[in-house]
Amino acid sequence: MRLGFVPNTGPFGRVWATIFGLFHRNPATNRVVVELAGLRPRDRVLDIGCGVGAALEQAAAVITDGSVTGVDPTEKLARQAARRVPTARVEVAGAESLPFPDGSFTVAWTISAFHHWPDRDAGIAEARRVLELGGVFHLAERLTDRPGSHGLDETEVEGVRQRMQAVGFSTVDWTVHDVDGKPLVVMRAVAP
Repeated sequence: MRLGFVPNTGPFGRVWATIFGLFHRNPATNRVVVELAGLRPRDRVLDIGCGVGAALEQAAAVITDGSVTGVDPTEKLARQAARRVPTARVEVAGAESLPFPDGSFTVAWTISAFHHWPDRDAGIAEARRVLELGGVFHLAERLTDRPGSHGLDETEVEGVRQRMQAVGFSTVDWTVHDVDGKPLVVMRAVAP
């Protein structure tokens, strides 16, 4: 079964996951999101599309009395994340079907993964569902001028804001940051 944007099995899937793990860690992007999240030691964090676990690792350095959890649809990437951050819970799952009870997390984010989600509406609804009241969802993507590319253009950002409000997020705002000379949009949505 194909859960995400890459093959999850077979030789190509294994090779792709290895290459992705070597080169796509987004350290500067992760830092921006983790800092904007303002994590506290007791937070319960969910990284949706955690990849090799780079942002999980940054979160785990702050979370001492809470929990750090990641999901990724690619089994090999999820295994790499679990090895990288042994204190984290890592599951193989797509954004549109998160294996957690309602209200499980205080903070959730997706970093440079949203543009790969096969069902964006379902993924946004799931992020809202797993957040407790007052929880915050951060969505970070490269801001691009080409619709349908790896990132979001300004029109897509507005559409995502509307989708977030439609599933029950209250405050939805965004900021743009320069990350390694490229614009990064970080959307912030609060679960009322």
